[in-house]
Order: sequence, then C-alpha cells, then structure tokens
Amino acid sequence: MGLLGVTLAAFLLPRDESSIQKRPLDVVGFAIIAPALSCILYGLEQATHHKGGWVLLAGSILLGVFIWHAIRMGSASLIDMQLFRNRIFSAAAATQFCANGLTFSRQFLVPLYLITGCALSASTVGWMMAAMGFGMMCSFPMLGFLTERFGCRAVSAGGSFLALLGMCPFLWMIHGQVSLPAAVVCLFVTGAGQGTINIPSISAAYASVSRDRLAVANTAINIVQRLGGPLAVTIMAIVMSLSGTHASAFGPRTFMIAFLLLIGLNLLVLGAASRLPVLIHQQTGPKTQSLQE
Repeated sequence: MGLLGVTLAAFLLPRDESSIQKRPLDVVGFAIIAPALSCILYGLEQATHHKGGWVLLAGSILLGVFIWHAIRMGSASLIDMQLFRNRIFSAAAATQFCANGLTFSRQFLVPLYLITGCALSASTVGWMMAAMGFGMMCSFPMLGFLTERFGCRAVSAGGSFLALLGMCPFLWMIHGQVSLPAAVVCLFVTGAGQGTINIPSISAAYASVSRDRLAVANTAINIVQRLGGPLAVTIMAIVMSLSGTHASAFGPRTFMIAFLLLIGLNLLVLGAASRLPVLIHQQTGPKTQSLQE
C-alpha cells in the first residue's frame, strides 16, 4: 500500500518545485526536544518511583528550554511558536492533539477491557474492533458534503460528540454484563464520530495560515499529532496499573476510572473542536482561502 501511495502521488499530484523553500534544520531545537519528550514519557511511566519523578522534572525543564529557544528563534525554529498565536490554528492544533490521544488511548483501553475484563478471546475482540474502523470508513465519504453543508466546527464537534455517545454505554456494561451486539454498535458509532474530527480541523489549521507558511504549519501540526497519542496512552497505562494495584480482584470494574478518563479526554476534544471556525471558503482571487468565525 505504501508503494502504491508513492506511485500515485508521483503521477497524480501537481508539481510544486517552484514553491519549495529550503530551511536549515534547527539542530539545537531538535537536540533539546528529543530528550525532553523521552524524559517526560518515561517519567510519567515511572512516576510512582523516586527516579521517575526526577526524570519527569528533567523532561519538563528541557521542554521549557525548548519553548524559550523556539520563541527566540522565531520562524527558524523547529516549531514556529508564532503559529500558535493564531486562535484558529491553536484551536485546530489542540483538536489534533486531543483527538490523536483519544484515538490511541481508546484503541489501547477497549481491547484490554474486553480481553482481560470480560474474558473474550483476542480473535473475537479483533472482529469487534473492526466495527470501529468500518464506522470511520462510512463517515469519510460524507465529509465533503457535511463540511460544505454544516461547516467544519459543526462536523468536527458533532463527530466528537458522537464518539462520546458511543463510549458512554461501556460505563453501564462495566457494572453489568457486557453485551457483544451493543458493544459492536457502540464501536461503530464511535468510529463514525472519530472519522469526522480530524480532517475538518486540520483543514481549518492550514486555511488559517498564509501559503508561504504551510510547510512550517505542517511540521507543527505533525509534531502535535505525534505527541498526543503516546502521552495519552502512557497516562492511560499508568491509571490502569494503579487501578489494578489497589483492586482486590482484577475484573471489569477495575476499568471504571480509565473509562471515565477516556470520556474526559473526549470532552476535551469536544471543547477544542467547538473553537474551530464555522466555515472555510475557497476563493479564486489573490487570497485563496478565508475563514468565517
């Protein structure tokens, strides 16, 4: 599939050599941010140990140094922090950060709950999780129509609300008995909602910056996306570890706090998506894109 994608891109995408702008690599920023993120993730994982606290503190200090360095370097930094002064771009970046964290933490928590908490086989859970992917596949073809009809804010926020509704019944199943048909329907609804969150928000992010800054905007959005998933999964794993330690028996109810945390993260996605602009208009003049807030 990767080879097919590269081949199609080479033949179908328009040539853009004239718009390429060479930028030197921010070696100092890269040398700071890489160990900073590693220390933060490792420190969170080992937060209950004495060593983990010091590693987390070191990572936080390095992250602060990187932010100071990025602000001082301006557009030449690895991440152009001036982009986040744009309210629409910062809202879109927050949506991407939380949405990726929500996706990865859900894919971590739900199979773990179904396998260890409900004693289902891995193959059965795999087929059940496919419903979430099928839901996303069903929502993707409708994104263009929905965005043109209702706007990117409504589509992205509505999708996060739909994903939230799909997760709420799991709180009931944790206290009762898991229903496989109900779980499959919930996962399908969750996938359909999740599929409508990212594309409208990232479109709003790119539309909010000038054409000559699209490259640095893409870099910033990609880094934000890659941070959301590992950070959320790490926190979710810590919560599950602590819940299992304090529980007398490992069962479905052990997952209650983790699912509440997942729903809380879903509410953050909903709040961030609600700050997106209503519409993105494509125009043919010198100003190719405009936003209606």
